[in-house]
Amino acid sequence: MERTIKRLLQNFFSLNLVQFANYIFPLITLPYIVRIIGPERYGTINFAQAVIQYFTLVVLYSFDLSITREVSAHRDDRVYLSRIFYTVLSARLLLFFCLAVPLMGLLLIPRFATNWQIYIALYCMNLGFALFPMFLYQGIEEIQKVAFFNFLIKLIFTISIFIFLRTESDYLFVPVSTSLGYLVVGIIACIYAIYRYSLMFYRVKLREIALLLHDGFRLFVSSITINLYTTTNTVLLGLFIGDVAVGYFAAAEKIVTIVQSLTLYPLTQTLYPFFSKTMHDDHRRGVKILEQGVVWVGVITFFLSVIVTLLGPTILRILYGTKFIPATSVLTILAWLLFLRGLSGMCGIQGLLNLKMDTDYLRITTVGMFFCLILNVFLLPHFAERGTALAWIITETYIAGAMYTVLKKKGVLTLTFSKIRTILSRVPYV
Repeated sequence: MERTIKRLLQNFFSLNLVQFANYIFPLITLPYIVRIIGPERYGTINFAQAVIQYFTLVVLYSFDLSITREVSAHRDDRVYLSRIFYTVLSARLLLFFCLAVPLMGLLLIPRFATNWQIYIALYCMNLGFALFPMFLYQGIEEIQKVAFFNFLIKLIFTISIFIFLRTESDYLFVPVSTSLGYLVVGIIACIYAIYRYSLMFYRVKLREIALLLHDGFRLFVSSITINLYTTTNTVLLGLFIGDVAVGYFAAAEKIVTIVQSLTLYPLTQTLYPFFSKTMHDDHRRGVKILEQGVVWVGVITFFLSVIVTLLGPTILRILYGTKFIPATSVLTILAWLLFLRGLSGMCGIQGLLNLKMDTDYLRITTVGMFFCLILNVFLLPHFAERGTALAWIITETYIAGAMYTVLKKKGVLTLTFSKIRTILSRVPYV
């Protein structure tokens, strides 16, 4: 048990280092960037990022969830690891180059053609995502191996922002530097994985790629639905309200994302392979730990939401300046994403997916996607960025509640008030 706890903590803090590089370094440059390029340019770049996110979701194809489970179960089989590594890599690269065609078609539309350079620059970021074998490092539970490289490279590009971004006309360097960071990290992580795990070259056949895509399709749809509506929030706001509203919404969302990425994301990525293996080896023990996780994560994220709600106005004023004061009300609403996503992450990713309840996960997230789109239609015209934030919170409430209900009906979660008090009075069992 001591070795398990040590490995989990090591992976958690290593992922924190990765997330520090991904979000804190950009946060350091954020006050400088928004003051140089202003709310409208900032909104334009964030709108473009939201559009490119659709392509990113397809390139990733949720392999970091579906393949991580397989790698975790076959972590000592080098032949299997070699085959799955090159098959996933080939599938992602194929998707990346194929999606360049619809991107070119999209850029023929006037609304997107005006800033085509931003879209091209940000799309290149997906090549870095395609090359980064996170599924391999997660499955083997050696996330710390890539943390240092990520940290160092993002530090270099953070410094470059202060060197090259001087006037508003230099705004294009923001998406260019972002994509270069992900691309360099992806290349280094890919090469390092090949040598670190002695992966043998494997010639991938097209039918193997097709089979891999087919087998992972259900989980891909589940993953894309929950990401689709969050991305569509920004896209709808930009299309119907404007880039300034996107700027305010993105400013508030960025703060919540940073807190989430330094807490929930490392926790989710660390626990996922652990729960996958534990549920497989000892189902009863896995369920017991899951119940404790739901309680503890719920309590921690509740207080995180309270803290962000109370300190939000001050954080916005310090980071963005007085031009972004309208984003305060949005941040007050979005702060509760931390609590709701903490619960849905434990019940959905750690619970439903590791218990192979992929169909339930797909059903809940699909309903959530349509629910969020309908809410946006009614709320966005009247409340602009605040309406989009409300639609998101209501949707996340439904998703967290539905996932908890499914686990309770299946007898996985049997939480009562007395049981919750007992869990909180003891050190979590691992």
